[in-house]
Amino acid sequence: MKCAYPDTNAGSITANVELRKALNFDDKVDPKFIDADSFDIHAQIHSSSRKNFLNTGIKLELGDVLIINLDPKDLWNLYSVKRTWDLNANGLWASTKELANTCTTNIPGSVLVQGSLVGTLDGGTTLFPVGTHLEMTILNPGTLSLICWNNDASIYQIGSLRAFIKVVRRAIPVVA
Repeated sequence: MKCAYPDTNAGSITANVELRKALNFDDKVDPKFIDADSFDIHAQIHSSSRKNFLNTGIKLELGDVLIINLDPKDLWNLYSVKRTWDLNANGLWASTKELANTCTTNIPGSVLVQGSLVGTLDGGTTLFPVGTHLEMTILNPGTLSLICWNNDASIYQIGSLRAFIKVVRRAIPVVA
C-alpha cells in the first residue's frame, strides 16, 4: 500500500532586500583611512538623547592634532521609516519643510546639526562637530568620546558610521 503525504516543503518566501550602506569594503582604500584606529558609532546606542557617548579611550594632550575621517557614503538613519533621514556624519541640512525644525540644539552657542557626528573631550560638557572630516589641534586635554546628535530617543534610529581616527602627538610645539 502506498501512502500519500502532503508536500510539506511547498510554499514561498518573499523578501525585500535593501542595501543600507554605500561603503564598499572591496573598493580601493583612501590613504587617509590607512594606519588609523576605527570605531563604530551606532545611531541608536550612541544617541545624544540617551547621553550614551562612545568612549574611544584615546587620551589627547595639549598640542596633539586629532584627525577623524568618515566615508561620506557611510550612512545611518534617524527615522528608519523615511528615506529622507538617511544621513552621513555631516547630518541633516533641512531641505524640506518637514525637516526644517530638526536642525536646532538647545545648547547655548552650539551649532550642532541633527544626525551629525559630534565629539567631546570632557564627557559631554563641551561639544564640537566632527562631520565627515575633522582636523583639530588640541588646546584642552581629555579623552575623546563620540555621539550621534539626535533629539529623539525613539527606537527608529538604525545603522552606524565608522570613524577612522589618527592622533599626531605634539604636532604643535608647546611653549611653557
